[in-house]
Amino acid sequence: MIPGDALRRLADRAGIGRGYHDIWGTYHETDAPTALALLAAMDLARDEADTAAGLARLDDAPFLATLPPVAVFDVAATPYTFPIALAAADAGRECRWILDLSTGERWDAPLVPAALEPDGERFVAGVARRRYRFQWRDRLPVGVHRFSLTGPDGQALASMALAIAPSRCHQPDALQRGARAWGLSVQLYSVRSQRNWGIGDFTDLARVVEIAAGLGADAVGLNPLHALFPDQPERSSPYSPSSRLFLDVLYLDVEALPEFAECDEVRGIVQGETFQTRLAALRRSELVNYPGVARAKLDMLARLYVHFRARHVAGRTDHAREFEAFAAERGEALRQFALFHALESHFRSENARSRGPVEWPDDYRDPSSGAVVAFARAHEVEVDYHAWLQWHCERQLARSAARARELGMAIGLYLDLAVSVAPDGADAWRWRDSFALGVGVGAPPDDFSPKGQDWGLPPFDPSRLREDAYGPFRETLAANMRHAGALRIDHVMSLMRLYWVPAGSSPADGAYVHYPLADLAGLLALESVANRCLVIGEDLGTVPDEVRAVMARLAILSYRLLYFEQDDEGRFKPPSAYPADALVAATTHDLPTLAGWWVAHDLALRDRLNLFPTAALRTRQIAARPRERVELLAALAREGLLPESAADAARVPPMSVELATAIEVYLSRTPAKLVMVQPEDVFGQREQANLPGTTHEHPNWCRKLDVPLEQWRSHAALGALAERFFEERGAIARPEPEPARHEA
Repeated sequence: MIPGDALRRLADRAGIGRGYHDIWGTYHETDAPTALALLAAMDLARDEADTAAGLARLDDAPFLATLPPVAVFDVAATPYTFPIALAAADAGRECRWILDLSTGERWDAPLVPAALEPDGERFVAGVARRRYRFQWRDRLPVGVHRFSLTGPDGQALASMALAIAPSRCHQPDALQRGARAWGLSVQLYSVRSQRNWGIGDFTDLARVVEIAAGLGADAVGLNPLHALFPDQPERSSPYSPSSRLFLDVLYLDVEALPEFAECDEVRGIVQGETFQTRLAALRRSELVNYPGVARAKLDMLARLYVHFRARHVAGRTDHAREFEAFAAERGEALRQFALFHALESHFRSENARSRGPVEWPDDYRDPSSGAVVAFARAHEVEVDYHAWLQWHCERQLARSAARARELGMAIGLYLDLAVSVAPDGADAWRWRDSFALGVGVGAPPDDFSPKGQDWGLPPFDPSRLREDAYGPFRETLAANMRHAGALRIDHVMSLMRLYWVPAGSSPADGAYVHYPLADLAGLLALESVANRCLVIGEDLGTVPDEVRAVMARLAILSYRLLYFEQDDEGRFKPPSAYPADALVAATTHDLPTLAGWWVAHDLALRDRLNLFPTAALRTRQIAARPRERVELLAALAREGLLPESAADAARVPPMSVELATAIEVYLSRTPAKLVMVQPEDVFGQREQANLPGTTHEHPNWCRKLDVPLEQWRSHAALGALAERFFEERGAIARPEPEPARHEA
């Protein structure tokens, strides 16, 4: 229990939950040390002596701001009501409001604030300040507008973002008409091919799109493609990125760059025997050799950039002007991202063990400091190099998205948005005032991570995020929806609450911090419609009822996995019990593959790595798996899907191709609008992509698929599964496919 009235009230006001029930129903109360650690991360109180002052600041803030930084409304929720606060002595003076619409129109009219409905008074620093309710009664167009106030003499008083959100997220027309789609869910790095450099790349992605479309699939799901740390290629987790606004340069197909076709030097190196031997070894490796891939790609990319500057920048070619247009369009976000990674390379060249801005000289921790500005001027070429890499990433990803559209896929690329970013990366550096540093996002203990999880990622501070008019949130969504037909929101509960773990604490000792659900959900819907992007919410685990209600209202697809869809008696739910507004899959990257689950390989791994917090939980989960296998066979039998080879009740059959196909067909019978299939399950692979709770103990994010991409079209199990999906789900009508277009 949190002692002290001021501490409890401040924690409540800051959105720190008083406690939570875990998945076993046990209540965990937030204690005083945890509350104080979280308040310190929010810069509200360092200790209990600060709590009264923190409360006073929160109480004063609504009266000190003439306008709030942002207001978000559902388009249908008229009147749109928001506060105006002024010194009491000024409230009777006529001012003027101005509304600049996102369409370019401007409206304005006079206003006397004192004539509005009052909403409280407070003395701040001895001055009486009053709040009033301003109401806009007519519907405004969907978009982010700007509402401003000017004083009697025309001087600017205040300005705010006025976001009008649609009532629902975008869904493709075919899904709205009742069509049921399916797709392949691929970890891009895992794709083997005869031509890639030891890691799946954007050219492989374009070919996956073509294969998937040929099979009748309407989506290709991907792991997060977020920018990682080129100078630290061993940091391979796509869920701990440097930036969620930009892309991982290791996915570039070096040989597809126009500069490669022009540069005799680089082509000569790549085609030489020594380099080809390196590439052959990288391709043969069972795991992605990230350091080896990075050395090969970054060396050649650096040489191609030198060629680009010598031929195109110096020659003022159209190619150079296209890069300049991209840099201008992406603006400050790209400049600061590129500047960060130039700084990172600079400081790591001086100290290979550098851990990012926390170890940089103080003057370099602020992106606007004089030292950083001077560095940018002195290292313009290095900064532009990182922007140039992102330009080519964007071009290659855009090509895959365009190919999906050319082939008539109803969804196309289905991308994944990580819940946050690395604390020492570009986004945390740029938006350092919006993140709560000193805490990590995580999850309380559950069946699949019994010790709880601390992902080491800083969360957005909800109050600071609002002060920024939710700009970082909106910018992140827009960047990830740019080429996506669908976007999965990892840990969608973050729209309402996130589990914060103080630095140095056990994940079991964290607490939930609440976020403005209505505002964030509204902005998500706004970006979804603006970008014509379907939204999927990863709503696994303990999900508040309010989140599920908002997801249903906004037409956000729920994320349903076979392993968890059991009733109170432990029986697997029939296909008819699944909701229509859902994405359904057998498993996912954080869970065992079908083959691994079937033989309890995941439980053996957890036992070997000491991931069970108690012997009792270990015994219970190991004992449950045989029963779950039997129940799954029974569920298949009820649907008439049990293969003959698995019908012998006297023994548990092996996980055969026929049995795996039957499980996927079982899911295809659900009314869910989207079913996703992992190639690992079709190919019968046992190892899962990631084992939560491990870092170096387990080879996460580096396992390759057993079957090379060149064999997918003729793979019997994949073809048979596509035929069964067509029988069960039908096909979404498509235009005649257009031929592939390749840039020069």
